[in-house]
Amino acid sequence: MKKCIKYILFCLVLLIGFPIISFAASFKTGISDIVNNMPNTSFERLDLFNSRCQAYYSYGLGGKPAYQLSGVIDNGYEVDIDLTIHLFLYDADENVLGELTKDIQIQEKNTNNFSFLVSAASHYDFDFNLIAKYSYELEVKTDVEREESVVNSEYYFNDFNVDIKVSKDNIYSIEEKFDVVFKKHITAIKKEIPIRYIYKRDLNTVNKRSITSNIKIGDNYTEELVKGKNVLTIGEVDVDNTTKHYDIKYDYNVGKDTINKNDEFMYYINNTWNCKIDGASFKITLPKETNDIKVVLIDKDGYEIEDNFNYEINGNVITGSIDMMMEDDNLYGIKIILPDKYFMDATNNLNSISVISLIVPLICIVLAILVYYLLNNIKNIKNTSLYPYKNLNSIEFSYLYNGRIKESDIGTLLFNLCNDGYIDVVKNKDSYTIVKKKDYKNSNNLEKAFMDDMFKYTDQVDREQLQVAMRNMKERIVVRQDTKKNRKKLFTNDLFNFKLIFWLLVIAIFVLITINTLTDYQMTYLWINLIVSGVGYGLLLRATVSRNNIMEKIIIALVSIVLIISPIIFTCLEAFKLNPLNIVVYIIGIICMIIIAIIANGLPNRTAYGRKVLNIIRSYKEYLLNVDMEVINDEIVNNRYYFYTIIPYALVLGIGDKWYNKFEKVELVKPSWYIDNAKKFDREKFYEVVREIYSDMFFAYKK
Repeated sequence: MKKCIKYILFCLVLLIGFPIISFAASFKTGISDIVNNMPNTSFERLDLFNSRCQAYYSYGLGGKPAYQLSGVIDNGYEVDIDLTIHLFLYDADENVLGELTKDIQIQEKNTNNFSFLVSAASHYDFDFNLIAKYSYELEVKTDVEREESVVNSEYYFNDFNVDIKVSKDNIYSIEEKFDVVFKKHITAIKKEIPIRYIYKRDLNTVNKRSITSNIKIGDNYTEELVKGKNVLTIGEVDVDNTTKHYDIKYDYNVGKDTINKNDEFMYYINNTWNCKIDGASFKITLPKETNDIKVVLIDKDGYEIEDNFNYEINGNVITGSIDMMMEDDNLYGIKIILPDKYFMDATNNLNSISVISLIVPLICIVLAILVYYLLNNIKNIKNTSLYPYKNLNSIEFSYLYNGRIKESDIGTLLFNLCNDGYIDVVKNKDSYTIVKKKDYKNSNNLEKAFMDDMFKYTDQVDREQLQVAMRNMKERIVVRQDTKKNRKKLFTNDLFNFKLIFWLLVIAIFVLITINTLTDYQMTYLWINLIVSGVGYGLLLRATVSRNNIMEKIIIALVSIVLIISPIIFTCLEAFKLNPLNIVVYIIGIICMIIIAIIANGLPNRTAYGRKVLNIIRSYKEYLLNVDMEVINDEIVNNRYYFYTIIPYALVLGIGDKWYNKFEKVELVKPSWYIDNAKKFDREKFYEVVREIYSDMFFAYKK
């Protein structure tokens, strides 16, 4: 649970540090005595002055005392601002008594008066007579930086002209010429070219990827991808002039027509310049002449506009004009309806990153499944031996089977030593006693460590003494069995294991689908998504394959989901809305990541020898479960204690009860190491004792 808490704290730090961008500015004055005027104060482009307090000893009809606090605020911004004024009242020790607020709006380059009336006649949560000091806090609500930049660079277009040459593969060679009149002086202007070509057509929404190329501008410009648009920042500040001519050329590949019926030419005069465009003229040259043609002007919802639109068709050339003022964010489309299959050589304009992001994860899954199959499909070795592999003791056998020393299996070694004549088990009335029969003489280090620890203080260990007897046994046995030599023989090096490669594939898929999501949207969000979502996916995959309890898994999973979704919501949710293929790629990528992670977790980390031995033991387990009783009866003739010989191995394999039930109709002799006072051997009570010892020794390790 402590690890879980650490995960949560770490994730909270990530979320707190996550950059959610919003404008907020607040400025606070110092504290002034109620009888004194507030000193003039400046904050950025705001000035607070003439702030004073006027006391009334008899105010209103009730004749109650009151204070009127007032002042003047000067707005130096070139934009109207919304302002909230907070008045804080204090006692003589500068403890806050109360807060009053007032909202005002100040026009650009203007001043506003404000005042607060604090009367004893009003019902406050504090004692009016304790008021001794006051201060103000000014909170600017308008994003003045954004608004001011718009106002400072306010301009409008004159003589906006568009010349478009359309090729047979539906590529528009566009030249835009226009004059710009600036309010004060020339500044850089921004042109936005959408990556997605989206418009309404016949009650359908056309959504195609467009490609911008061959940009030529007779001016300095920079290009960047911002929220699904190529943004061209053109020109520089020129304080000596207020008008400028622009000539912008670029190719715009709008891709294949996706709707059967008619082909269409569609060009939007999209006013994203934060200004007004006083009409526009256009010339459109189609690749070939056709009689079946219709030209219309539509708005952003696809509805036709008949007024203020003129055009003329001359062969394959259409010229015309839009004779109206286009406001900021207005959208007008020149639509030319053409015969079906007019554009024969157009392409789908698929993003190569999207195709790769879709195909690569699927290929990775196929490879992962193939590798998993090859590593687990060792040649089946049919084991028909009645005895365990190489006559190993039960701990050595467990190590080969499980790949580690399991606490539950250490106790099975007791029954090996019983069968070898070193230990007796004495059945008491309600319990049992483990008795040392003789000193250990063989050379097996595991068995010697078990005997030394079990009988370190006494030769007889009852049920209550097990915990003391086994205090250090696990560590001693693990050190002797889980050696570097044994690990090297049984397991592969992690650095050269396919498991590591699979986890690298998971990371690669995550990076790939994240890049794909932002390729046509805004790559500056990449690191935010990779780091925050990456931590989320890491925790989620870890919770999926870990052995944590269910509550810890649920908590980690919830925190993971928050980390995964947060960057998407705050940075690139619009990228999914713009391109539905991004959703498909992302979901398939996540599914592939989870599947490969599960496969990686299930990959054998064993050498060829380790896998071979594991296969032999698994085959031995199946043989014990299915061996014909006639074969066992023949073996009992040679070894009447055969049932007891196999008990420790059956417990290791998890088939102890099935092994016991297999001998239900076999008459067993009492083992020489089991001592009780009963006149007749009771196999059920015997097996109960075996299960009790096995269980008690396991829980002794847990304490």
